[in-house]
Amino acid sequence: MKVLGAWGLGNIAAGGIGYFTTNQSETKYFSEMNMAWGVVNTGIAALSLLNIRRELAANLGYEGSYRNYKANKRLYLINAGLDVVYIGIGVGLASYSQNSKLTKTDRAMYGGFGKAIVIQGVFLLLFDNFMFSAHQLDNSKWFRIMDEIRFTNKTLGFVYAL
Repeated sequence: MKVLGAWGLGNIAAGGIGYFTTNQSETKYFSEMNMAWGVVNTGIAALSLLNIRRELAANLGYEGSYRNYKANKRLYLINAGLDVVYIGIGVGLASYSQNSKLTKTDRAMYGGFGKAIVIQGVFLLLFDNFMFSAHQLDNSKWFRIMDEIRFTNKTLGFVYAL
């Protein structure tokens, strides 16, 4: 989440600089969209970091931790699907900006917004796939824990082998 937050803050800063220093309409719209995505990404990162601290303080135990682990993996997969949609929308907007029937301002807006959405979608797709893969690597830890739990007719035991 720190990476997502840094990406968001970087987009706010770079978008602000681009917005206030350029005279080109498309670049202005591109910068504006990147600032908006930066605010959203920074907000998501901040809320996620607060939620992580709350979960750690709550001491959820095995079941709660495992439930959150599975929910996070599912969330990253869903987000990866949405990222592909963002990329498609961005490509569509950028392509639509080439329509000769549009005004010069509309061409600049669709082109700038479309290109920014593609860049954000590509980053988020890489981010979500990396996060899912990192969680997937943790599967072996969960399976190892499950191997250490033993059930008998009347009891539940935990075996830890050195």
